[in-house]
Amino acid sequence: MQRSHIDEKFLTSGINQVFEKTFLPLTPTDISEQCISIHFNVLPAMERYFKCKAYLTIGSVRDHKNNYFDMTDEYISQTLSFGIMSKYKLHCWITLDSLEIIDATLATTIGVHDGPKDLIGQMLAIHPDNLPDIGSKLVYTPKILGSSYLESIGINPRSGVAFVGASSYRKPSIYTKLKSNMYSVLDKT
Repeated sequence: MQRSHIDEKFLTSGINQVFEKTFLPLTPTDISEQCISIHFNVLPAMERYFKCKAYLTIGSVRDHKNNYFDMTDEYISQTLSFGIMSKYKLHCWITLDSLEIIDATLATTIGVHDGPKDLIGQMLAIHPDNLPDIGSKLVYTPKILGSSYLESIGINPRSGVAFVGASSYRKPSIYTKLKSNMYSVLDKT
């Protein structure tokens, strides 16, 4: 991770070290579209670092021009009924019990997919009231806390991929980047 939008009132630059201790060096491709696995796997380390409860948060992200991830109530109902059928319309981040947002993947995902390349490597760690306005202000809309929803629609939160048999299966590169070998047994495709 290179630059970050860090709210110094709540967070310190040590947050990058939490990611560095959890993962081997990550490339933009490793980070892009890996919000579920990255945030799920770093969650326990975040709780230890901040000495507070942290939650895997699932929801929507938009600005005044774009719905980057538009997780509607209809989408939630549909996926609960039929499982995940296509590209995910959701985003995951970490929310601390004091409401700060930690998002290590959104900026890189936007930068990799035709967005401004200077977004690649940036992390957001900030209270939502203090989100930066860089041409437009991001709005995070939490819908669900925890990983139960992901599991119930067929997504493995450790890997971020749909379970075998789901139509959107793909192996993420993030497995090879975890420093903990606890998850390596899952890397069989």
